[in-house]
Amino acid sequence: MDNLKWSDIQIVSKEADRHIIINVRKGKTTLHTGTRKVVAYGQILEVILDMSERSRDGEDSDDGVPDDWDPLVFRLPNGETTDQLGRNFTMLLKELKLENGPGGKRTLYSLRHTYITMKLLEGNKPEVIAKQCGTSTAMIETFYNHLTSLMYTKELIGNEGSEMNKLVTQYSDIV
Repeated sequence: MDNLKWSDIQIVSKEADRHIIINVRKGKTTLHTGTRKVVAYGQILEVILDMSERSRDGEDSDDGVPDDWDPLVFRLPNGETTDQLGRNFTMLLKELKLENGPGGKRTLYSLRHTYITMKLLEGNKPEVIAKQCGTSTAMIETFYNHLTSLMYTKELIGNEGSEMNKLVTQYSDIV
């Protein structure tokens, strides 16, 4: 994230499948995985466009924004770059009084954990999430195995017409 440039973001505007593709070229996991493409929700498009527009402030001249304009995406409000995104995120959480959550102190890394958890609970396969996050399926399975039964709730409870549910309904008055 520290090295993400605007040229790394591609907007795919297919009406129902609007999404964003982000090329992760540099980071902790790229040493092992190389550059990878990450798919982002289309709902963040407005935020991306707003950030892009604000990041152009002061960059344009009488001739418009230069063709070689390609700054970092995540910059401070004054336009300066920083290698302290985590620290700035922590300060923002503190200001919003969101620094602590049910699992303890929130950090920038908490977003990754939340994303992986949500994707697993939505029923996405661990190997797909691992590719998206630049990690291994084994890591996902090791650190998120406590979600396994929740991931398969529909399969485990069955449907109303299943034999097990018929039996439970039939004998529920006994208890």
